[in-house]
Amino acid sequence: MTIKHPPGPAGNFYQQLQELRADFLAYLMNAADEHGDLVRLNPGPGTYLYLVNHPDLVRQILVTHASQYHKSAMTQKMVGRFLGNGLIVNEDESHKKQRKLAQPAFHKQRVDAYAQSMVELTQQQMQTWQPNTPFDFEASMNALTMKIVARTLFGTGVVGGTQKVGEIMEVFADAISGQFRALPLPQWLPIPRHLRQRAAVAQMDELIDEMVTDWRTKGQDNGDLMSMLLLARDEESGEGMTRQQLRDELVSIYFAGHETVAKLLSWVIFLLTQQSKIAEQVQAELHQVLDGRMPTTADLPQLTKLDQVVKETLRLYPSAWVFDRSPVVDVELAGYHIPVGATIYVSPYVSHRDKRFFDRPDEFMPERFAAGWEQKLPKYAYYPFGGGPRICIGQSFAEMEAKLILATILSQTSFELATTDPILPEPGATLRPQNGLPVKIK
Repeated sequence: MTIKHPPGPAGNFYQQLQELRADFLAYLMNAADEHGDLVRLNPGPGTYLYLVNHPDLVRQILVTHASQYHKSAMTQKMVGRFLGNGLIVNEDESHKKQRKLAQPAFHKQRVDAYAQSMVELTQQQMQTWQPNTPFDFEASMNALTMKIVARTLFGTGVVGGTQKVGEIMEVFADAISGQFRALPLPQWLPIPRHLRQRAAVAQMDELIDEMVTDWRTKGQDNGDLMSMLLLARDEESGEGMTRQQLRDELVSIYFAGHETVAKLLSWVIFLLTQQSKIAEQVQAELHQVLDGRMPTTADLPQLTKLDQVVKETLRLYPSAWVFDRSPVVDVELAGYHIPVGATIYVSPYVSHRDKRFFDRPDEFMPERFAAGWEQKLPKYAYYPFGGGPRICIGQSFAEMEAKLILATILSQTSFELATTDPILPEPGATLRPQNGLPVKIK
């Protein structure tokens, strides 16, 4: 017999909303610690909002019963306004078909071909850093990953125009993050924030349209992701993507492809400034493997310590720190009835700090990812890239990019924080350092 409601935090809607706004991450962590594997939150009268916090429930939602869940209406509305109906919000057969069309663009051979550009652009970015002069490492990584995704997605011709694209993406990220900071206002209100968002969407649409038109005029494979998407054809119908589909996928890849990696790189460097011994171990490994040359994809399997650092950073500070699902039919979770249309939070940030599965969960311990340890974890105790049919399509791209950038930087440079203020995570479209990451070169 199912029980009507799972346990949850005490207090009325206004009290919980105040706690949530004060510290969303702490609110979710406390809810999981105090109330267990399935928690009913109280976001407002007549609403149903839950948090799952057990690998079996995460797997049930993401994998075994994935067809019973969609992205929530709020996510589809908020994200879709900027990214369209790309893979991030697409659903059901349309998602399956679109993912199949896009998948070849992320095959290993295609992704490996971008490695040299990633290293070259990283070296160029490093030339902007001055010894003993503090700079914002997060901002620098935003600029770098923007250039990398521009070159790999659109080819060399667009790299010089990434500043404008970067400004547009910042508007997108800030707007999407806004749902975690305040109640959204109706979009028809002509307030400055909404006007900026509309202008940014129009500018991005115009930019993508120009690029697609130019490509179709020339009609050749330039070795970039856009070429792969434009050349993709459905096996059964022989049809390619519509112009709107192309726009939505290109913008989605652009947004996710730079935002998530830039934050991962920032958190890696932050954690290494806190653990000098681990930083020295990473650099010793790089010196041994690279012997003074620049890294290639062939070196990555030998960089085991670097791999552990990246995985542990994704455990502590997953870029995709939370995502949601909404059941399209009434479902049962952990013996509780969850009604159609409810919103369910699935949070890697919370799951990755579960004391049942991670010893000393709040500590930075890359050695926990030594060979074979990850396989002993329950499936979906650790899932920084999601899982099931919606697992991040760019996972291999992101991992390779992050490791090549870090290998290039850390083989030549050490950092220290240039602030005494605490570096705190700010939950938004991704998990970013609240006030950037001020550093200086040692």
